[in-house]
Amino acid sequence: MTAAEAPLPLLAAKLAPPPMPGRVVARPRLFGLLDQGVQGPVTLVAAPAGSGKTLLLASWAAQASAPGPVAWLSLDPADNDPGRCWSYVLAALRGAGGPPAGDQPPDPPPVAAGDGGLPAPLVQALGELASPVVLVLDDVHELTDPRVLRGLELLVRHTPPRLRLVLVTRADPPLPLHRLLVSGQLSQLRAADLAFSVAEVAELVDGYDFRARLSDADLAVLQARTEGWAAGLRLAAVSMLGHPDPRRFVLELAGDDRSLAGYLVAEVLDRLPAELRDFLVRTSVVDELSGELADALTGRDDGERTLARLERANVFVVALGHRRERYRYHPLFAELLRYELRREAPQEVAELRRKAADWYGANGFPAEAVGQAVAMEDWERTADLLAEHGGRRLLRGQDAGLGELLGRVPAEAARLHPELALLGAAGRIVADDEAEASLELALEQERRLAGDRRPRFALLLAACRLLRAGRAGDLGEVLAAGRAALDARAPLGDAAGGVAGDALAVALAGLGTAELWTGDLDAAEAHLRAGQVAARSAGLEEVQRTCLSHLALVQAVQGRLGDAIATGRAAVGHAAPAGAPAPAPPAAALLALAWARYQRDDLGGAAGWLERAAAPPGPAPERPLRVAAMIMAGWLARAQGDPAAAFAAFGAAGQELAGWSQPRLLVRWLATSEAELHLAAGDIATARALLAALDRAEPEGAAPSAVAVARLRLAEGDPAAALASLAPLAGDAAPAAGAGAVEAWLLQALARHAQDEPDQAAKSLAVAVALAEPEDRRRVFLDAGTPARVLLARYRDWVEASWPFLDEVAHAAIDPVAPASPMPAAVEELSPRERAVLRYLPTMLTFVEIGSELYISVNTTKSHVRSIYRKLGVVGRRDAVRRARQLQLLRS
Repeated sequence: MTAAEAPLPLLAAKLAPPPMPGRVVARPRLFGLLDQGVQGPVTLVAAPAGSGKTLLLASWAAQASAPGPVAWLSLDPADNDPGRCWSYVLAALRGAGGPPAGDQPPDPPPVAAGDGGLPAPLVQALGELASPVVLVLDDVHELTDPRVLRGLELLVRHTPPRLRLVLVTRADPPLPLHRLLVSGQLSQLRAADLAFSVAEVAELVDGYDFRARLSDADLAVLQARTEGWAAGLRLAAVSMLGHPDPRRFVLELAGDDRSLAGYLVAEVLDRLPAELRDFLVRTSVVDELSGELADALTGRDDGERTLARLERANVFVVALGHRRERYRYHPLFAELLRYELRREAPQEVAELRRKAADWYGANGFPAEAVGQAVAMEDWERTADLLAEHGGRRLLRGQDAGLGELLGRVPAEAARLHPELALLGAAGRIVADDEAEASLELALEQERRLAGDRRPRFALLLAACRLLRAGRAGDLGEVLAAGRAALDARAPLGDAAGGVAGDALAVALAGLGTAELWTGDLDAAEAHLRAGQVAARSAGLEEVQRTCLSHLALVQAVQGRLGDAIATGRAAVGHAAPAGAPAPAPPAAALLALAWARYQRDDLGGAAGWLERAAAPPGPAPERPLRVAAMIMAGWLARAQGDPAAAFAAFGAAGQELAGWSQPRLLVRWLATSEAELHLAAGDIATARALLAALDRAEPEGAAPSAVAVARLRLAEGDPAAALASLAPLAGDAAPAAGAGAVEAWLLQALARHAQDEPDQAAKSLAVAVALAEPEDRRRVFLDAGTPARVLLARYRDWVEASWPFLDEVAHAAIDPVAPASPMPAAVEELSPRERAVLRYLPTMLTFVEIGSELYISVNTTKSHVRSIYRKLGVVGRRDAVRRARQLQLLRS
């Protein structure tokens, strides 16, 4: 026999499971998974070093639940020789009583792989298996030789029917296991399966003398810190022996613990190539990684590939999310890596954290960016990040987000840095805590700021003032803070990035809203329009809705009902960002829609919108909106013939306004509405007292509502005084349109009529109708009561061009569902064009808008409407619609 033909000396230790340690935790849940797995051809047990893979397989083999004898082979680097490897495999099978032994010697001769990758004796032996045999190949990751792997691949692809192959490895071997997985022939146990549960941790430490000093909660902390990693648990248990305070040890357990660090260095780090070790150490400064962040930290361009490679190799790298685009390191492993970084390159730690902070800040992760800056104790960078990202969250109303950022800054640092102190005050404002002391501290420290940092400080200070004033309902301070924010932003330009754009949008929205309630409608409209544009540019959806909804209210107050309806609908239907829940309809837009419906005498529609405005599904309406809704509820109650309910609504509004003198528009609305209600009830003295009180409450030089005073003078029988009051709104030099213009011209017509000046009365009425008709404003005439109805009937023929509108208003009943006139005996057939016009009558379109839809003039439209009324035997639009429905003329 030649030397080459001599039998290979086989180590018996490689052919048997390793001996059991003294403490073995029974793991029946994992035994069950293995029992189930070996019913199929291949089982993969893949997990990082120290996960308990070998001990699990050894204890499972010992409890004899396998479907047949268990053949064991512990692999090592020397097994990359094909002859040696397959000789051991054959010996393991025969030693387990697999193939018939016959007269085979105890040490098989050396075997060489054939062209197929497997030696003939092994193929023959596998074919001779008479019953199932489980072959456990431990430490498969040690096999790297392509010839050995080719043979193993053949064995995996074409596993003999009676062979059950169990591959135990730290890293997935380069084998086509995915094919077996798809076909259902592969079972897997991964790191998550092998992780110890809290109950298993308790069983592991039972019997140690320190067990009595650990509570169940302490064991849960230990399991969480180690994430159930078997080696970490066993090493921690050994380290706690003799420790004076085991509970403290558990709470402070870290990857740089001597025993843990020694294991991880020896079993993981020292086995890695230098380039992978360097990658792990330099990326350990962050808690979660993406490929891009890894590249930013290392200066390489293979971060994503490297992370995926490490994860496949089970190097304590865990993929996150179903798309596996983010990764994290095991917490103990990450702490060891950070320790190694501090030991090997302490001068690089700050630079790596700076790179991480820059990447996080640029990619929309402000909390992580702040965390890195705080870890460096770089308070200037922390202030920059908080001013930008915290300021934006403050302006966007993201209270929780602002608190999260502030919570990362130590209290002492926040107290000593002006910008951090100011943002701390902002956090207290959003939490409704007392913030005065923090604001004063920030202002005292402002002098310590460099000159180039002061504009942003002023911007954030104005934002804090704006937020505080808005929550307190202090409209005067809102106006002052909004203007201060605009002044502070001007020198910044685009230098402050997103926070400057956000500040502009929020300041404009706040200014416009406050100007609405203080009665400066032109300025309110200008600022709200500009705020909408700025909010769209900054991506502030909620601020856009705020601007749109309050702009709709401005338009409604100005009598531009068509614009108010279009803008209000746009605000209510404003789309949410992709993936975000649909926002609650803004109360201001709902109120504007209710207002428009009321003015067009659609009381049912107005009531519906008002109900939604008063009780929206989202946050409660702000105080001015609540008051406005109460006042409108009083208008509706009066229009529906319920003065008691109207007085109650106005009384509730008065209580809400008590002690709050700034919203002049609301104060004026309430006083004039109550005065009109008292006038309608014949109580002239109370109406006079209300308007006198309003006059005293107005700023010097301002006059109370000229319209309300004119109504009072008419009720007192003094039309000349009424005309004098109306001169600014309806005189020769007065603008033709504007808020209150229709009411003013109507009251002027009534005063002229009372003075027996029919020509002048007719002219004033014609102006009132000309202003009201395009917007279909009917309640102006109906709320003026019987005198206005008499006036319309008296001067009907003097304003011929508006005959349909006049007749509808003149014949409208207080009850919007009054019965229609009797059905005529016969109805003259409508022309095709009249039928086209008729189809638009049930809508809220005005005659001008109907003509535009049909491409005909407004006068032609009115002519068709008059003809429709005559043929149907009705006197108004509602009557015509009801009659047309009875006659089924509106069917398509």
